[in-house]
Amino acid sequence: MTATSGSLDGSWHHDDLQRKKSPVQSIEWQDLDKRKFYTISPSVFLVVRLALYPPMLVKTRLQVQSRKSKYNGTIDAFRQIVKYEGVRGLYKGFMMNSVGLLAGQCYVTTYEMSRHYAKSLPFFESSTTARNLLGGALASTVAQTIVVPVDVISQLQMVDGQKTEKTTSGTASVAQSSRKTTARMIARDIWNRQGMSGLYRGFSVSLLTFVPNNAIWWASYGILTDTFQAACPSCPLYLLQAGAGSCSGLISATLTNPIDVTRTVLQASGLAACNCLMFNLTSTQPKLCHGPGPHG
Repeated sequence: MTATSGSLDGSWHHDDLQRKKSPVQSIEWQDLDKRKFYTISPSVFLVVRLALYPPMLVKTRLQVQSRKSKYNGTIDAFRQIVKYEGVRGLYKGFMMNSVGLLAGQCYVTTYEMSRHYAKSLPFFESSTTARNLLGGALASTVAQTIVVPVDVISQLQMVDGQKTEKTTSGTASVAQSSRKTTARMIARDIWNRQGMSGLYRGFSVSLLTFVPNNAIWWASYGILTDTFQAACPSCPLYLLQAGAGSCSGLISATLTNPIDVTRTVLQASGLAACNCLMFNLTSTQPKLCHGPGPHG
């Protein structure tokens, strides 16, 4: 592509030159193999989700419990789930949750196409940071439109039918829910009681969680990648990127975790859907502060 082939091609050529000068080359929308992206990528992420789902389920149960009413911590939660519900108990709601993989493809597509078309706009043409912010915001919004209903249903499946030890006067007993529900049953029940708003419970909180989460991640990743590259020029590129990605994830998760706890409690506790963000926050946060406290 050359600058004489049009303003849009010219901006591509300029970006290509910038990428060649950068120590770490970025991949643009035109660089992607679309066939592999829409076939191999979901398959790989499905395998990754299969490995990461048990910790996700345990995290959800710990977040929605009140003052260690069921589990005394992460290890205890794993032990009790395997003991009383079997290994399958660690994968409750997995099939429904896996539908969320579609959001990942929509996220990347929206992010890259937004950045691509924003190059022709006056303000965004000369600012890569502005294009990244625009792409991240739009991508997060599109992804959460898919993810929130999936999360509401799968999180209710995660906490359904729990079997746990409760010690009373020194004797251990087993407490469990008598409900045996499927994703379809939960979705129908929510729709009958609350309509569409029930399926999008916590949508505004999700946006408040993931839009800044993505912004922090992308900003941290760019800074840390260049920092690691300068500190260790001879290190393999994949190690630099893996280290920068892991550290960026830790930073963004730490900074946005309080909002994430609010989102999970709102979606999984069966609270009525709220039409106003401020009501979402004020109706949930006090319960956390007066329940497990700030560490909750």
